[in-house]
Formats: sequence, C-alpha cells, structure tokens
Amino acid sequence: MTQMQIRYSARAVRASASDRPRDQSTPLGASSDMPLSRLACLGARLLSGCAATSSTLGEATTRRAALATTFGALVVAGCGASGSASAIDRDGGGDPSVAPEDENEIPLPSNKDHDDASQPTVGKDAGPPRPQSGDPCNAEGDVFERPCGVCGKQSAECVDDGGSLRWSAYSKCGGEIAGGCVPGTTVSEPCGDCGTRVRTCLDSCTFSNAQCKGQPLGHCTPGSIDLRSAGCAAPGTYRARACKADCSYDSYGACAAPPTSVLVAPTLGGVSSTIVAFKPTKTMPLLFGVCPNAAADGSIDTPFEYVQVKNTLAKAAKLTIWNSVSPGGVQLDTKLVAYAGAVAPTTAPARASCIASSAFGHPLLTGEVLTASLDLQNAVTVPAGGTVTVYVAMDVSFDANNPAHANGLVKLNVRTEAFE
Repeated sequence: MTQMQIRYSARAVRASASDRPRDQSTPLGASSDMPLSRLACLGARLLSGCAATSSTLGEATTRRAALATTFGALVVAGCGASGSASAIDRDGGGDPSVAPEDENEIPLPSNKDHDDASQPTVGKDAGPPRPQSGDPCNAEGDVFERPCGVCGKQSAECVDDGGSLRWSAYSKCGGEIAGGCVPGTTVSEPCGDCGTRVRTCLDSCTFSNAQCKGQPLGHCTPGSIDLRSAGCAAPGTYRARACKADCSYDSYGACAAPPTSVLVAPTLGGVSSTIVAFKPTKTMPLLFGVCPNAAADGSIDTPFEYVQVKNTLAKAAKLTIWNSVSPGGVQLDTKLVAYAGAVAPTTAPARASCIASSAFGHPLLTGEVLTASLDLQNAVTVPAGGTVTVYVAMDVSFDANNPAHANGLVKLNVRTEAFE
C-alpha cells in the first residue's frame, strides 16, 4: 500500500467511525473519553494485546481506536501493563554520561527529581580498607578487586614474595564506561533559557538530574520569535518580537506576514517556532515517497510554504521539527520534507533529493497522527553555520467549496535535541 493510500484510508476510517464531521477545532485527546497519554497507547494495545484498563470507549475514542488499528506503531511512545504511555525516546544516541533530562524537557513528561531515593547515591561506606600493593595477604592465589576510574575494576593477586605472601601490584583499570564520569565529580552546564544546573556524578558513573536555575523572569529562547495578531487589521499579519541573547524579548514590531525562517535554539530542549499561512493562491504538487527518491503527484496540488531553519552555532545540531495547532487555528493534516541548504527546490529532481520526510506525526507532539513531525529516526541534523529548508504543505488539495479543509494557519516548531 502506498503512502498516499495509507493516508486516504486513515481519513476514511476516521470519517466513517462517526456520523458527524470531524471537529477540527478539538485536538487529539481533548475528548473526555480518554486522556492523551492513554490515547497514545491505544494503538499498541490493539495490535499487541495489551490489556485495556478502561471498559468504556466513547464516540471520539472509537474513531481514534479505528485509526490506531492502522497506525498503532506510529502513535505509540510506549505501552505499560497499566495501559499508560511513556515519553518519546529522545536520547538519540547522545552522551552516555548524562542521565535522562530533567523536568524542563518540553513538551514531554518529566523524569523523577534527582534526589529520589530510588536513584544511586554518592559517598556510600566503602567497607574495610583496601589492601595496597606489598601489604601482607593470607592465601596464595587470592584475588582482590577494587573499583577504579569510570566504574571500572582492577585486581591484585596474593603472591609469594621471597617467602612471604604479599599483594601484587594492581592491574590496569579495565571495563570503564565509555563517556561516563567519575563518581563524586560535578559539572556545571547551561540549561533552559540562560539558566544553569549543577550535576553530580553518581555511583553508576552517570550524572544526576538537576533542576535548571537562574532563568530570568519572562524568559524566552534566544532566536525565537513571538507573534501577536492583536492590533493587526490585515488577515495573516502579526506583530513580531525577537528573543535576544540574554533570553529577554525585544519590542514588538509593525504588523507583517510571519517570518519564513527560524533559528536553532542554543540550549538543549530549546524551541523556536513560527506560523505558516497556507494560501489557495500558492500551491504545488504534493510530494510522496521516501527520501532521497521522492516524487511529486501532479494530480494533487496543495498549499505550501518553505521555511528556513538556520544554525548560527559553532556545532551541528540534531533537531525535532513538527507542526501543531496555531493560536486561533484548527488541527490540519500536513506534510513535512527537509532539504539540505538554503535554496528552496523547485524542479522535480531537486524536490526528490530530500533528506527527511513525513506525512505522519507523533500525537504527543502534534496532537494528531495526520499532523506531521520529523522526530526520532526522522530527526534532522543541521551542520554548524548551516541551513536546512523545510517544505511545509497541506496534505489535501484545496477545495473552493470547502476552503477551511486545506487553508489556514499551522505552527512550525523546531526543538534542539543534541549537539554533535
């Protein structure tokens, strides 16, 4: 089944499960029948047989349940025996010396505080004194191991040293955790918006969680743009203010169209965003297929916009990019395609040479499986000082008889996941 057939099947299932039209103003999970975290787990329970913990499914849940049967693997972050959903795995092969991120992670559920009693502690009783090389020992051939370095071990053997039993020299430290830390050491690092946190290396040779402190009042992510439509008479125009390097906003400017570029946030977990305005006068054949061999379908023209994601930092950044409901907007079905460089592709060969694409999204990010996201294995890496161009498009053709179905506003979000 092609990607286009899958998405059309999804819409058919979603529409046929209810006698009334889909309420696009209600984000996925807003129904009182089922919380969002339970909804994210529904696909896995239907497909793998996890025991359902609720015996009542309302109309909205029935509609999403049918959709999850087709796309269960895509909407699930994790399913426990209780039917709860776990957070998206955002590690992405990062630094193994760092334990899971703290409560400032956005927008996913936070981890336990770092002083939880279930976590390892530093400075526990080391027990009896460890023998030193040359100390007397009791039985030839005995071996003593002691910890060393980054959770490694080294050993000494009881040997006959000219008629007396002595501990030998210790072996070289081995089995250390690559990229780990030495228990008891601390590291201070930037976090959030101009904040700092101090992490302590635990006995497990991983750094503890720590709360981000020192963020200024009313802080913002440097490079991000705040848009406000109040006071703007022309539709689709906004007064914009930029976040400065000190994590405070500049003054609002004059009413204008939303910016078509965003900057990579300089701290992990930082989010930059803009608003994309779809217009019936600006359409292009919708792109299908897998990068770098995608192809446009000339029979389906949809509204689109190109947005540049600029990395002004001195290191490459791994990003999650996703659409969500814009302020005052509704849930829309979208498509995201990323291209290396700052030039928007216009020819068929150039459009096919993409680096990442998605017609689906993770509901914990987007609010709806048919609102697109580039995350996890589809995350996008922007080189230091480089730019990635993102094609943001409606996933359905514009219909003059139903303009709201493929017209309007959508928010584009860019979150910094790791530096490489």
